[in-house]
Amino acid sequence: MSPHEEILRDLKLLKRQLDIESMRKIRIDLYENIIIRMQHLSGEVHECSDYLDNLKIVLDDIKQSRGRVKRSQIKLLKDIRKNLTKHLKDHHDLIPRGQYLSRSTVIGIIAGLVFGVIAMEYALVGSFFGAIIGIAIGSKLDSDARQKGIEI
Repeated sequence: MSPHEEILRDLKLLKRQLDIESMRKIRIDLYENIIIRMQHLSGEVHECSDYLDNLKIVLDDIKQSRGRVKRSQIKLLKDIRKNLTKHLKDHHDLIPRGQYLSRSTVIGIIAGLVFGVIAMEYALVGSFFGAIIGIAIGSKLDSDARQKGIEI
């Protein structure tokens, strides 16, 4: 069994063991997405296996504690998730889910605010239309990234 399959199996086991609050804090579904993406990329960079080993150690520790998750374990998992996401962005040119939506919405609000103040003298109306345009553009870019397979 490959390390990816072992980790996915451990994550499914933890889903059954953990309570809803712990699952919300850990965000197991996000780890599953990351591991599935790494499963296709792990042969390219040896760093990927190092991250998987660290994740496996923490998951084994949580498994041994019979689903009782400590704050230190949650912090370790968040650090590993942050490092995994950064690694996938930097070395494999993947993007986190919703990245374009959040960025374009903010840019749209700012541009709409400026346009609303300058052209219409209504900042709120301009920022509203800017947000709508930003959401539309960001959604389109995110769906394109999903179709290209570059989304984490």
